[in-house]
Amino acid sequence: MEDLVKFRKVVTMYGDVADFLIVYIQEAHPTDGWFIPNTVEIPTHKSVQDRLAAVRYMMELEPVNCPVVVDSESGAACEEYTALPERLFVVLDGKIVYHGAQGPYGYKMAELETWLSNWKTSI
Repeated sequence: MEDLVKFRKVVTMYGDVADFLIVYIQEAHPTDGWFIPNTVEIPTHKSVQDRLAAVRYMMELEPVNCPVVVDSESGAACEEYTALPERLFVVLDGKIVYHGAQGPYGYKMAELETWLSNWKTSI
């Protein structure tokens, strides 16, 4: 959830030059899987409805200032973008122009901010 706080700040800072979207792919640490204590308690999703319920619950805890969508039941977005557990992308005119490393260690908001700042000054 700490990452969402940072992400919200980036959306606020660069929302005038970029559209932001969160794609919720799956729960990285479900209660019935690799659970980490003192985190959000969400079981493994068995359907898209489970993912939608998880997103609603998390947005109650930590609202965001951009649209949130969920991955398909088959996990197509997760697979296409190699996104588990989390990852940052910038898509420009249908092409990926920035892709961060896989999280949690590769989830570098400062790196994304630098890219967005450079983009903002170039347009």
